[in-house]
Amino acid sequence: KQWYQRRVRGYSGDLSSSGVGSLDITDLSSASDGSYTCAFDIGGGDTVSAVQRLVAREAVVSTSIDSTSMNLISGSTVSFTCNITGGAKGAAWYKDGASWTDYTEVSSEAVDSSSLYMMVIEVDVTDSSEANYTCMGTYYDDYCPTSKTFNSSAISLSVISATPITNPASGTIVANTPHTMTCVFPNPYSSSVSYEISWSYNGKTM
Repeated sequence: KQWYQRRVRGYSGDLSSSGVGSLDITDLSSASDGSYTCAFDIGGGDTVSAVQRLVAREAVVSTSIDSTSMNLISGSTVSFTCNITGGAKGAAWYKDGASWTDYTEVSSEAVDSSSLYMMVIEVDVTDSSEANYTCMGTYYDDYCPTSKTFNSSAISLSVISATPITNPASGTIVANTPHTMTCVFPNPYSSSVSYEISWSYNGKTM
């Protein structure tokens, strides 16, 4: 007996002389997708074989800031991308486990001869956006006509409120006297990264 495999990254199994063969795929991923043939030599150069088709489905999410654990300030915008292998027919997004559609769909299409489904959305971050987001793929085809679903890992979004920590203090100042006004906002970046604050006077940027 011998197994013939296409695009397998790791396998082990029982190939004893008992007439029973098993193949354990130890590192299953989208690269494992394909047809597997078990061939048995019955002598005289003749073989009998059986074909098993394996579709490895995987949903992978990414974001426009290259992180799936984010800390963003309210009022900013971020995009989420869901790539689904294995010929998915569609995708849906979930927020903390509940169906979620409060986003702008940028694109959704099957690519690479329909073996990959990609959906890109844009999210306007508000104070209520803090949650875990997942992408759910739907799959079926001629070999597996029953619709099945599978979920991605989560995107974790924490939100920093755009409310100032310190507001400039009002006051009455004597003419020709120096005066300093201070406002402090939460830093949405790491402590080593600075960000710009602009001032305006009577509605005009200074």
